[in-house]
Amino acid sequence: MKLATCLLALTTAAIATDDKWVGGLGMLHDTPDHCRHSNGTHICEYEAHDGRRLDTPAATISVSATSINHLAQVEVSYTAVSPSAGDRIAAYCASPVTTAADSDYMDFQLTSGVSGTLTFGPLVNMRCDYQFRYQKAVAPKQFVTQATSAVVTMAKGPTQPLQVHLALTGNAGEMRVKWTSAAVTNPTVRYGIVHDNCGDPDLSLEAAATADTYAAVDMCGAPATTVSAITYIPVGTFYDAVLTQLPPNAHIKYQVGDAVAGWSDVFTFKMPDLGSRRDSRFFVFGDMGTWTTATGGLGLDGRSLSTAKRVAADAATADYAAVLHVGDLSYADSVGYTWEQWMALIEPIAAQLPYMVSVGNHEYAYTTSTHAVDVSGASQCFFPTPAFAKASSGGECGVPTAKRFHMPGNGNGVFWYSFDMGLVHQVVVSSEHDFNTGSRMRQWLEADLAAVDRTKTPWVFFHVHRPMYVSINTSNDQAYNTLSRAAYEPLLAKYVVDAVFTGHVHNYERTCPVFGGMCNTAADGKAKAPVHIMIGSAGKLLDTGANLAFDWSAKWLHEYGYGRVHVPNATHAHFEFVQDVDGVVADDVWIVSDHQWGSV
Repeated sequence: MKLATCLLALTTAAIATDDKWVGGLGMLHDTPDHCRHSNGTHICEYEAHDGRRLDTPAATISVSATSINHLAQVEVSYTAVSPSAGDRIAAYCASPVTTAADSDYMDFQLTSGVSGTLTFGPLVNMRCDYQFRYQKAVAPKQFVTQATSAVVTMAKGPTQPLQVHLALTGNAGEMRVKWTSAAVTNPTVRYGIVHDNCGDPDLSLEAAATADTYAAVDMCGAPATTVSAITYIPVGTFYDAVLTQLPPNAHIKYQVGDAVAGWSDVFTFKMPDLGSRRDSRFFVFGDMGTWTTATGGLGLDGRSLSTAKRVAADAATADYAAVLHVGDLSYADSVGYTWEQWMALIEPIAAQLPYMVSVGNHEYAYTTSTHAVDVSGASQCFFPTPAFAKASSGGECGVPTAKRFHMPGNGNGVFWYSFDMGLVHQVVVSSEHDFNTGSRMRQWLEADLAAVDRTKTPWVFFHVHRPMYVSINTSNDQAYNTLSRAAYEPLLAKYVVDAVFTGHVHNYERTCPVFGGMCNTAADGKAKAPVHIMIGSAGKLLDTGANLAFDWSAKWLHEYGYGRVHVPNATHAHFEFVQDVDGVVADDVWIVSDHQWGSV
């Protein structure tokens, strides 16, 4: 049985003594591990715990393969002469992995009996080699390594281009492509435009990419600034290229990489007609994560994995223009391998649809920093009152998000920006920055909304991680909602914002058209206030608790799922909430508006 991810919290709880050292998940080990290094090889000298020499190995361990593909599994077989309850196989990932200290493991699985086989994976190519070690439990939370496996390498090596994802730039005919690998000499996107009845393109067009990365010291504080197997791990290089002059509705085939180091798979996307007056569709959800151990795959079935699979399947059935993820993306919270897993989880979606992200508390919130100014340009994280101060990002303070994703440049990177998509003006802001009058983000937001041309984009949708309306009875959220609602609602009414998409609370809830806590719908059914749709249900463990009775709450569901939005014309928009468990549309609503109601 694999250790739950939540046990990572034990890392800070255990304290090393002079003769013990603390492993990755807070487990104590004897200082002598009965192994030594010789010319880079980890050699065990088979001793009993009391120091007696053994004629035969105390344990043996073998792997089903020593070279695997990205996302392949490895079978790890073991035998033990005198197994103890609590013996385990620990997994390591490093370059070179043979030099990894026994304390610096990523995770482990418990063994059972004198022999057996355990499955690890799918294993992500994290630009490292894997190794597995049999560790005997010699006392509560104390272990001795008794056998070490052969090294398992990735077949395509550290330069394999992965984590491919798209983003809109805000400019017509452009698509941004990003990916990750070890450093290469000539990072390139090669692509071709699929013309009707002309067969497949030859990928003869090329776009050069720029490079970026981040180190542990770039983040704001511990544990994100700590280098270890379960905090900061080497992140590789992030490559960023923009394809230009793409015709609207054209199908683009592309691959990324380097002519010497290797190329990715070939992906296809359809260039959205961002200026079209015809209908458009997009996905929206928040609070996803993976919720698996380091070697336990990419996500949980029924939760994050099901969301990713169903969204990818839906994307193949209709012309969706984008995904909008309203904060709390990977939930890495300083655990580096979680970013690697989550980026692999979303690649089947994000390599074919622009994946537009916003910043939630688990991307950014921090309480103290080693930097005078963080990556967003702020001198400190904003909390509306001291009672809300919480280091939800584990010290990341937005650095991994800002480096991994590149959003339109008309605001402040991933923190706030906007773009037009068909009939909709999409506005994205951070829930963790000052929303009050006079703040940087607020000044930008007011200017952006004031500049919207409603003849061109009659619909205005607003995306922010924390909700303004939620009925579940959590005192902190209710208090925060009151503050943010007071700050935002006059602006939403002044500029006739049609819908607000949020997450943060891990349920689904939809309001009536609401302002000031009161439903406001005309006799003919037209909305006279924004509809608020909270979709914090893409993978994080659902929140429990009673729902308070509010007249504005039109529907709430304690289900995992995601949203689909269809905007067919200037006056009608259709929203659907899709359950992960069965793919059924569990709630839907038509928002009908003439966008003329102004301040209510």
